[in-house]
Amino acid sequence: MSISLAQDFVAAIQWSCMMREKYLSHFYGKYSVDRRYVYVDKSSCSTLLQKELAVDTIMQWPTPHTSICIEEKIVQWPGYKHVNFALEVESCTTVGRERGGWMRYAEADYLLYAFAYENDSGLDVYLIDFPKLRGWFWQVHEERYKANDYVMPNTLNHTRIAKVPIKDVRDAVPTARYLCNSEGCVFIPKRGSA
Repeated sequence: MSISLAQDFVAAIQWSCMMREKYLSHFYGKYSVDRRYVYVDKSSCSTLLQKELAVDTIMQWPTPHTSICIEEKIVQWPGYKHVNFALEVESCTTVGRERGGWMRYAEADYLLYAFAYENDSGLDVYLIDFPKLRGWFWQVHEERYKANDYVMPNTLNHTRIAKVPIKDVRDAVPTARYLCNSEGCVFIPKRGSA
């Protein structure tokens, strides 16, 4: 029995929502002021925020005491440790429907990039200053990463991503790391390598 690409997409969204509720709720609950955060979904305005600005969650950040917009990426366990972020260069490469990726149009303050552990037992979370990531990425993409761009053949839109080493991002851009599981979420200080 084959599964359509649309069914795969819906299943991936459902899985991401489950992981968000199960683990990222610990992150947002612990690091937001008075647990002030909201997932942006299920309304026409929310859809606009997600599709046009790449905002998935808005939270009250303690320092400075302000709200921040977060774009979330939650990646399933592939059977090995991740060493790269997949940064979306073009969300659609299909002729006649081309569209730049969230590395071009996103207006989020932070990119929260999370990698699932084996058996969905937790998340390895990176909170990245998105405007600085975007600025740095476009300065170095052509020379350092374009040769590694990859078009995802088994997606409806044939999305193009750039594979960028986690270490390179952490060395170039303000990035905080957290480990979240069913017990809670803890900050992991940087120690040389990703």
